[in-house]
Amino acid sequence: GKPMILIPTPSHTEQLNNAKRVAELGVAEVLDQNELTRDLLEKTIKKMLDGDYAKNMEEIRKVVSKLNGLKTATETILEVAEKGQG
Repeated sequence: GKPMILIPTPSHTEQLNNAKRVAELGVAEVLDQNELTRDLLEKTIKKMLDGDYAKNMEEIRKVVSKLNGLKTATETILEVAEKGQG
């Protein structure tokens, strides 16, 4: 994965909440759309080139790759479907 610069839509609070969660993981910066300037974006991009963001993304990738999300999702869906039929 790549570090992210997130600019959530101000009227959609769920976007802001999701963006903040990603930023807390150290893999993104959140910018306020209403305060966005060329200078701020440029400074943020330069900050993102710091090796810490890439390192954090790699750590998260290692953890997520062990979770086997497809298998877990499939098993959960089948379990719920079986309970619904009973």
